[in-house]
Amino acid sequence: MCSMHDIFFDDEYASLVAEPPTDTERTAVYKAVADCDWRTSSELVDHWHVLALLRLEPALGIPATERGLLPAVWCIEASMRTEMRGGGLIRGDYRAGRGYLSQGPFQITDRIAEVCGGDEERHNIIWAARCWVANIHRVLPKSKARCPKRAWVVAEAMVSNPRTYQWRCNASSKHYQLVGR
Repeated sequence: MCSMHDIFFDDEYASLVAEPPTDTERTAVYKAVADCDWRTSSELVDHWHVLALLRLEPALGIPATERGLLPAVWCIEASMRTEMRGGGLIRGDYRAGRGYLSQGPFQITDRIAEVCGGDEERHNIIWAARCWVANIHRVLPKSKARCPKRAWVVAEAMVSNPRTYQWRCNASSKHYQLVGR
C-alpha cells in the first residue's frame, strides 16, 4: 500500500486537495462559501476549490492576517463558479464593441495575463490565483513606500482596480470588504 507522499502529482490542484481537510480548514471553507452565498447558491460551489485556494495562500506569501482573500476574490469576480451559468468558460464584460475584457474565475485581463505569461491558463483556478497574487507582489514595494501600515490591502486594491483606488492609503477592495477587512 502506498502513502499519499508516494503519489506523484502532476497537477498542483490535486496535490492541494489530496489530504482531507482539518476541522479548522473545514470551518474556513464553510465560512468562505457562506460569505459568498448572496452571490451564488452554496450547492453550486465546489468546496474542494475553496479548500485548494485556502491551502495555496501560505505558499503564495499571503500574510496570515490576510487569509481568506483568494476565495473572496473568486466570489466577487465569478460568484465562486468555474463556468458560466449556461456552461462554457467564464467571460467578463463585453463593452463598446470590444471583446471580453477579462476572463476566468479571477477575471484576469489581457494585460495581466501577459504579465503572468499565459492566456488560456487564466481559466485554471490555481493559475489565476497565482497570477493575481504575483501582481500583488509586483506592486507591493510601491504600496509599502506609500502606505506602510496597510501595504498589502492597498496593493491588492490596486491590482483589482487601479482607477478606482488610485493609491489611496484607505483603499480596501470589495474582496477585502467581503472578508471583513
